[in-house]
Order: sequence, then C-alpha cells, then structure tokens
Amino acid sequence: MGVIRLAVEQCQKLVSSDRWKSKVVADGECLVWEGALTRQSYGRVMLKKGTVVYVHRVAWVASNGRDVPEGLTIDHLCRERRCVNPLHLEAVTQHVNVLRGDTLAASNKAKTECPRGHLLQRDNVEISPRGERSCRQCRIDRGRRKSQLISQARSLLGLSYPEYVEQYGQATSVAARIVGDAG
Repeated sequence: MGVIRLAVEQCQKLVSSDRWKSKVVADGECLVWEGALTRQSYGRVMLKKGTVVYVHRVAWVASNGRDVPEGLTIDHLCRERRCVNPLHLEAVTQHVNVLRGDTLAASNKAKTECPRGHLLQRDNVEISPRGERSCRQCRIDRGRRKSQLISQARSLLGLSYPEYVEQYGQATSVAARIVGDAG
C-alpha cells in the first residue's frame, strides 16, 4: 500500500462516525480495529473513490490535526498492529520503527556481544557496506588462525609462501586438512 496523503477533516469525520466506532473494541489500553485487515494484520479502511488506507494512519491524522510528516511512518508503541489508540501511535522514521520492532535487524542491533563473547562496542564493531555489524576482534582472530595454519602447512610441506599459495591457495580449510593429516 503506497503512502497516500490524508485530509485531516476526512480522517476526523471518519473517526467520529458510527462506521468507525462499530469496528473499534477496547482491549486493555489498546483500541483494536476489528474491521478489514491487510495480509500483515494492519487494519485498513476504504475511503471514498476506492482508496484503501491504514486505520492507524487515519487515527493519527485525526488526533494530531495534520498529515503524517514526509519521511515518517506511524509506529505502534504497544506493538499491536490493529491498535488505533492515538496515545499508542508515534510518527518516527522507518529506521526507528524497524529497530523498535520484533525483527532480525532489531535483535542484532540489541546485541551487546558477539557469539564468542567479545563486547560489541564502537571500537570493536565493523559495519559492512550493506550495513551489517560484525566483530572486529573475531575478524582479527580468524586472520591470525589462518596465518598460523598456512605457516604450519608450509612448514610441513617445506614450501615458501608463494609456492604454497600457488599450489594450495589461501583457504583455511586446505591448510587445516594438511596440518591435520600430518598430525
């Protein structure tokens, strides 16, 4: 569903209508939409001329008296996608919305240490061009282990580094197999 600019008056009129009220049910502090849903479980409603919009956007616009600012999206602070309670809705960037959610990106961003226990602090985090975080210390450790294995394999085979690389390449798995076979 593309972003459609919403008219404040139209949203306020819809939210105060019986059509809206008949589809909203209180559930704790949430006001849950019981009408039509998208495949992703967001409430949706059809405005005139067949335009389909998210109900949480309609609720936010009606409550705030203005359209959602350009570049922002509406985040459900309660994490309930069907909620239309204006107190549970906040205009934020898509980046913030994703990191607040229950997503892989949010989970990874929340990690404080790598699987090997190194702290993921500023000086120990590398960001790839695709935006992926990785542990700098683990990369250094892998490089050291690779160098050690290749050095051991070269020594066992009696080859110089250029001779070894020409014959066996630089794969750690090959060097580990040579060292393991010799041991």
